[in-house]
Amino acid sequence: MKILITGDIANSNINNFSINNIDLKYLNLIKQQNLVIYNLEGQIIDKEKCNLEFRESKIKNYLIKIIIYFFNIIFKKKQIKVSSNNNILDLLKLNKKTIVTLANNHIKDYGKKGFINSIKKLKKNNIEYIGAGLNKKDHDNFIEHNNIIIINTNWIGVKKSKIFLSLYSSTKKDFGAHYLSSSNLKEKINILKNNGKKIILIVHAGRELPENYLKMGINFDEILNIGADITIIHHPHIYIKTKYEEKNIYILGDFIFNSFNNKLKHDRQSAVLQIIHNEGTIKAELIKFKVNEVYKNISPKPNILHIIDSSNLGGVQTLLKGLFEYNNNNNIFLYSLRKTKVLTKIKHNNYFLSKSSKKYSFFDLFKIKNIIINKKINILHCHQIKSQFFGYLLKLIFFHNIKLVFHEHGQILSEKSKNIFDIIFKYFLKIANSKVDSYICISNFTRNKLIKLTKIDGKKIALIYNFIDLNKFNRKNFKWSISKEKYKLGLKNDNFVVGFAGRLIERKGWKEFIESARILNEKYSNIKFIMAGDGRDRKKLIKLIKKYELNNVIIFLGYISNMVWFYSLLDCLIVPSYREPMGLTEIEAQALGIPVISANVPALNEIIKNGKNGLFFEVKNSLDLARKIDLLYNNKILRNSLINNGIQNSKLFNIDIYINKLNSIYN
Repeated sequence: MKILITGDIANSNINNFSINNIDLKYLNLIKQQNLVIYNLEGQIIDKEKCNLEFRESKIKNYLIKIIIYFFNIIFKKKQIKVSSNNNILDLLKLNKKTIVTLANNHIKDYGKKGFINSIKKLKKNNIEYIGAGLNKKDHDNFIEHNNIIIINTNWIGVKKSKIFLSLYSSTKKDFGAHYLSSSNLKEKINILKNNGKKIILIVHAGRELPENYLKMGINFDEILNIGADITIIHHPHIYIKTKYEEKNIYILGDFIFNSFNNKLKHDRQSAVLQIIHNEGTIKAELIKFKVNEVYKNISPKPNILHIIDSSNLGGVQTLLKGLFEYNNNNNIFLYSLRKTKVLTKIKHNNYFLSKSSKKYSFFDLFKIKNIIINKKINILHCHQIKSQFFGYLLKLIFFHNIKLVFHEHGQILSEKSKNIFDIIFKYFLKIANSKVDSYICISNFTRNKLIKLTKIDGKKIALIYNFIDLNKFNRKNFKWSISKEKYKLGLKNDNFVVGFAGRLIERKGWKEFIESARILNEKYSNIKFIMAGDGRDRKKLIKLIKKYELNNVIIFLGYISNMVWFYSLLDCLIVPSYREPMGLTEIEAQALGIPVISANVPALNEIIKNGKNGLFFEVKNSLDLARKIDLLYNNKILRNSLINNGIQNSKLFNIDIYINKLNSIYN
């Protein structure tokens, strides 16, 4: 029987991982085996389903965070989360019989939900696992295959405190890696060997990048004394030759594992262990290689610095908040050029906020310069006018080889504006074009405008629609009684509720919304309207509602932070904008099963398909809008059709699609 044991595998930091990039020599080697054993470092995660905490218990979670925080400060280390995405399963399924070992220091990185999700994936794909469980009694350290016992455990042969072990180990109530003491292992192995079993012990221990085996912090004699026939030590990222190889103790290094920092060289030495089991005898042979010989497309993820003009509440800030809080990777950074009174809070370790509240502060230019140097930034991704100007200067003066990306969120649509900065912006883009590597537009409408006004080559411009958080905008999040919430606002259960959400400025079409309410109120008493938003036209809006005597028909809520709650009250959402670079409210509503009526304007008509996943009305035409609301109110079959098609349409705007398209531009 042929058994292949590899070192660490983790693909989350490898761009567009595919088994097609694995060298044919190693693919064939894997397929020739009766059994392949991989050390799966961390979890296989769907980030939207994971809580990014170590434990379910808040008290334990905070205590552990405090311990790690001070540990990182004292030893000047940065906590790194390691994981794999679903593509790693293609590797694990190459062989008919695969076992993954899970006793490692990254098994808790994405919390209990992440662990449960990983186990479900392994079971679904008939991949066995050992070394970790939902608690100390769940699952086992031992697994038998053709008279060979494979054992997996954490931190054997090293001196570790109970506090340290608790960071990673399972307990009576908590998930984690299973730990067995040396004496306990020795006792069990003796019993198994007396029954004619051969023992392969796989241990996670030692330092990650020791100069030699003497500096690994491992007591090899203690491990040898345990009595396994073959022992493999994981955790070091490189193959390390030791005098204990003649005693069948091996340190393999990584198999497929990309660098999370600059310490790991892609041509580092590693190995796999080929084991032949025949008629009661067991032999092992090392097969050495360099990591980049196995996987041909390993390259470090670029370090990306996003720059925004301010920390204010806005569409760009909301987009980046979603991106950074979903994508917890340590290779993305964000700098806000201006501190505002109302902040968009973004939970990410790499978020830098200017101390200045001034509109223009050139001190930030030098702060960003230092970040680029210290964080080894490869790509500048600039999202707004001032950000793009700073990005241009940084490349022009200091960093000639940095990749510069301009993200057009709709500023180009202000071409008729008399604002001096809007006028200058168009000419600035023409000047900066020679330094810009790529442009991103959020709709074909903005893309066409950019080409028309600046004559930029269309080949440099990528189209990436903005995303919504489908996990957030999900009806499962309706944790409240909708009828009770409506009652609080003076609404009845049988009211047909029509909603508007947006900034209170003229081009958002709030006047047409109110006028359509006035028209329909003359015909129906059961249709009610609610409005959410704030802006410079707030007083005008309130005055118009009063003028039309619609205080009992239109409920004005002002700014709403919980948009899921707002949408839950609606039977229909209106998007009456005169123009939009793209818009997100219509997609958020669709995801929640709310039909949408939209003005037939560019960009919005790229998202909404009239009669299929929404309805159009003529822009600035309140009478036509009233007709479409009337149609939807009286046609339940149409409503259900729009709801079902809208839900499907919203799935096209998920964050994973967005990230994949971003990565293709960065690469």
